[in-house]
Amino acid sequence: AGHICADVAIGQTLFQEPDQVTLERLHRETGCVWMEFPGTTLRSPSGNRYFLYLFRNNKQWHWHCNHLSNDRNADNPSLVLASSDTLATGALVPTA
Repeated sequence: AGHICADVAIGQTLFQEPDQVTLERLHRETGCVWMEFPGTTLRSPSGNRYFLYLFRNNKQWHWHCNHLSNDRNADNPSLVLASSDTLATGALVPTA
C-alpha cells in the first residue's frame, strides 16, 4: 500500500541513460546498489517466474534477473517508489 511497482521500462530507461547519470546520483546520494522492477514478471518455459533488477558491482551497473522466491539481502539499499498520496503527506521512509 502506498508504493508503486516499477516495471522494466523504468529500469531500461535508467540503464540506457547516457553515463547513467540518474543511477550514479542515486548511488552517490542514497547508497543504492540494487533496484528491482517487480512490475514486470518474466516466465520461463518451465513456468518459473522471475523479476529483473539492476545492481551495482565494481563501479558499474548491470542487469540481471532473479527468481521471485529468492531471498533478498537487507544490507543492500534498494529504492521504493512512493505513490502521489505518500508524497503529498511527506511520509517518505528509506528502506533497507
